[in-house]
Amino acid sequence: MSTIPQHPEANSTMSAPNVPLPAGTLEADTWQPDDSQPYRVVFGAYRDITDDHDAVVSTSAVQLADGSIDDGRIEAPSLVILGTGAETTFNSDQARKLAAVLLEAAAELDGWSGGAAREPGALERVAHYVDDIRDRRTRDQVSEFDALQRIANYVTDEVHAR
Repeated sequence: MSTIPQHPEANSTMSAPNVPLPAGTLEADTWQPDDSQPYRVVFGAYRDITDDHDAVVSTSAVQLADGSIDDGRIEAPSLVILGTGAETTFNSDQARKLAAVLLEAAAELDGWSGGAAREPGALERVAHYVDDIRDRRTRDQVSEFDALQRIANYVTDEVHAR
């Protein structure tokens, strides 16, 4: 067991929990002290959209010292789209790959938070939402960045819907 400092103003130290990383986790931050129990941020795979696009989808969650994943007390599990600027464009193949990668990341979040046995149809609702955003983006001239944010928020909401 390693030792981490509690609070900067504290003189004592605490033992870091010996807890395995959740399945699919690539890395984790160091354990952070908390009044109720220590926690650490864990990170999932970095999923490239395509070889010719800079966008990457990643996941993160807060793991508590008892091995469970935080349900939002500190921060709910989430996904993020990295490497996109304010005006990121995707061709149709890249957009399909992005949708598939978002669904894969959502499934990873489900597995971490115990939601792997979700009701049938959740993935289909996400796919329909992606289609709807694409249609609205064309009609309302919503930026690619805003469209991606809406999709990521929707997927995250689907993961947390219980």
